Amino acid sequence: MFTPYYVNAKTEQEIFQEALNYVVYIRHEDQIPSLDYVEPVGFWDSVWDKIWGKEKAGKATGIVIGDGEDYYILTDGHVIRDGEEGEKYYVWFYGSENPVVVKKHGWDYLFDWGILTFEDKTYIPPGFATLGDSSSVTTGTSERFCSLGNPLAFRRYWRCGEIMKEREYLPGAQTFRIAVDMTCNPGDSGSPLIHMNKNGEVVGLTQSLSISRSPICFVSPINIFKKLSPLLKAGGEIKHGTLNMAILNTYDFTPGEIEKLGLEGAEKGVIVAGTLPGSAAEQAGVKVGSQIIALQNESGSVNIEIKNSAEFVENLHLNFSTGDTVVMMLKKGDIYEKIKIVMEAVDNMEETQIIIVPEKKE
Repeated sequence: MFTPYYVNAKTEQEIFQEALNYVVYIRHEDQIPSLDYVEPVGFWDSVWDKIWGKEKAGKATGIVIGDGEDYYILTDGHVIRDGEEGEKYYVWFYGSENPVVVKKHGWDYLFDWGILTFEDKTYIPPGFATLGDSSSVTTGTSERFCSLGNPLAFRRYWRCGEIMKEREYLPGAQTFRIAVDMTCNPGDSGSPLIHMNKNGEVVGLTQSLSISRSPICFVSPINIFKKLSPLLKAGGEIKHGTLNMAILNTYDFTPGEIEKLGLEGAEKGVIVAGTLPGSAAEQAGVKVGSQIIALQNESGSVNIEIKNSAEFVENLHLNFSTGDTVVMMLKKGDIYEKIKIVMEAVDNMEETQIIIVPEKKE
């Protein structure tokens, strides 16, 4: 397959040098720094307790992004999970021994994105990333991707690889990840996936890795951040709602398993497996065993065909918030119907999981 290159393509060295200017090492104010030499063993334990207390998450990677005259540090939501809004973090730029103070600003734990702002609003970082289009990432091409991160708290390790799969839905994830054949370690969270064939555009951030002898890097697509960007930059936590219903893909189960779930006679595809008693979904008349054909809003500007449960969850939370009216096109037998449900509030974002398989019958 022909791989297009920019007419004035940058060299890998040029892209690497640019990345050095916008990739940062992040550490929470209470995070224990690495020590090169400790003797006697245990001597520093009491010192650490007195100075830092309980260790918090935060040794990771981030990138600088620009918005007009404003600059932010973009990273994964789990990197800044332990901090409160406005809490201090420090970032180190390449070539500087002095950390720069940043503060937790906006975050979305469901999709795992977070941004920090510079405490000194007049500070101008040495560089910022150019965000690309993650939908352009495909498997089976000769296109090359690289990343610059801080694995295991070591600084600025460059690594490269190819796309293994452009869309992978991980268990519990609210959006798909890009699977990359690339070295990946704790501390690389928030490191950019750099498209080398597109002049170094950033198409995602490293979010997780498989625990295996040859780890797989899973990357959050940058287009998801672009969708959430206005809310993240507004500050605070993005609150997603819930429909309080369970869904599943019948194609993932055998006929015997479907029978044990009590779903005999259900439609094929993405179906409603259950609704929470007293929920808006139950009151709206959503029937167990119905196939979800499409997800819409009242104005019709959102009209998404549903092919699997993971896509349903992703598009639900990207397009609707608490209080919004969701229009679902359902099919049960020969009957098609549109049902409107108002997204309900949820206090704990970790409880917004909507893909729930009911307990099997004994």
